[in-house]
Amino acid sequence: MTNPTQLFHQYLQVSRSLVSKMNEQITALEIYHNQWTILNYLKNCGYSTIPDICSYLDVDSVIITRSVNSMEQNNMIKQVPGKDEQEKRIELTPGAKRYIQNVLKLQKKSKEKPWKALLKKNRKYFSRLSLKSLII
Repeated sequence: MTNPTQLFHQYLQVSRSLVSKMNEQITALEIYHNQWTILNYLKNCGYSTIPDICSYLDVDSVIITRSVNSMEQNNMIKQVPGKDEQEKRIELTPGAKRYIQNVLKLQKKSKEKPWKALLKKNRKYFSRLSLKSLII
């Protein structure tokens, strides 16, 4: 049986490959994977705060704050006052909805579905993957 560390490493490799392939597709739209994950999260929940996004994505607040500031400059999101003076709600702008539609169209048009190719290529690793094998 494959060592849990090897399985975990393979999982991370596949994950990085997926993110890389997605970035290749969407950079033409001047958007990156980290921004797409925030847009998609906001699309699904309506609005959020930086701490909530950090918690959901399990990412450091510095990274999310940097992405949010960049996205605000590109008119993808806006920050509005929240319940108290320190809290800012992050909401999608009409421009963000255009970005979302364009990314979804691009993904739909894509002839090569990178995730399918990667999963097929790494099928043997995923077939061995089970919750038991990940417990260290």
